[in-house]
Amino acid sequence: MGHSLQKKLQLNKFLLVLVLVGFALITTYSFLLHENVTTEASPSSPVQHIMFLKTHKCASSSVQNMFLRYAYNHNLTLALPASLNYLGNPLLFQSGFIPKPLLPSKGVVDIFAVHSRLNLPEHRKVLHPDSVFITVVRDPVNLFESLYNYFYLKYYYDLTLAQYMELPFGSQFDMYRAAEKFGPDMMLFDLGYTVKANTTDREFTEIINEVDKIFDLVMIAERIDESLILMKKLLNWEYEDIVFYNKNARRRSYKQKLTQKLREKIRKLNKGDQLLYDHFLLRHEEAVRNYGTEKMAEEVELLRVARDDIFGQCKMKKFEGRPPNKIFQEYSILVETFTIEDLTDENCLMLSLPELQLLDFVRAYQTKMLKNT
Repeated sequence: MGHSLQKKLQLNKFLLVLVLVGFALITTYSFLLHENVTTEASPSSPVQHIMFLKTHKCASSSVQNMFLRYAYNHNLTLALPASLNYLGNPLLFQSGFIPKPLLPSKGVVDIFAVHSRLNLPEHRKVLHPDSVFITVVRDPVNLFESLYNYFYLKYYYDLTLAQYMELPFGSQFDMYRAAEKFGPDMMLFDLGYTVKANTTDREFTEIINEVDKIFDLVMIAERIDESLILMKKLLNWEYEDIVFYNKNARRRSYKQKLTQKLREKIRKLNKGDQLLYDHFLLRHEEAVRNYGTEKMAEEVELLRVARDDIFGQCKMKKFEGRPPNKIFQEYSILVETFTIEDLTDENCLMLSLPELQLLDFVRAYQTKMLKNT
């Protein structure tokens, strides 16, 4: 009888241990599950390590304004030249192009957003390993017309755009590039590639595939608001972070109307850029579908409302020609400028400043910031 009772007590203890262990396992699993769900549901930190490859005449000055302001507002470091707005272009970028007084002690910057020709190994030397790569492309016909007239290439070649396009096809590639950089297939040039008249379709395909692997996002100038929403998601930014005004946009009176024949000639001459643009336009359309077309339309509208609100709050005025205050004077008289009256509001001031003036502003700030670290 005593032996039987002892066995029964031992069994009860064993069962109790099993119950306690089971409860502990269930509690632990529930805790881990909750932690996992909480981690996935909680918002991730905003991306603050960015490489923006600035392409000529592709709305890149507008996008650059956004990145420069973001860096300033979050005390981030920028890749900056000692003056003006180029780091090496037309030469391929070299890490040594960044002046040491403007380079943080660790040798890497948070955001790269000035003109340079892509040289991936050298760019990576001055970037954080987790940097997100972004650039922007534009319809090559509109780009080339803008490039030719904005930079007055008719004075370099002593040819109007129409006369330039009447030259024997391909001979333009044998001519020197204006200012050693401006010419056919401008986007591919900025991306670090040298294109010739005899570059084959296979070579173009290899180039485009390489670009596709490098960049996390290729924005489309003609669909810039949609591109900004995609970028907002990629970087986990807020609407206020992606607001900007159209910088370096020529006034309508200075835009050349092109005949269909001239457009086709320009498209043929810039074949590499056309293939590049077509590829990433398809990528963009696919990304919008995946995002949800209705959701995209709603968020684009929210972005435009935010832009209008800030425009109103800053009491910003659009001005054609030379503005009264030289601080707002753009590089070219062909473009629209934005002016404000209250220069004490830093956000409004930075939104309205032209590229060169804004770079001077952030350069002075970064110089002071690095001296104090």
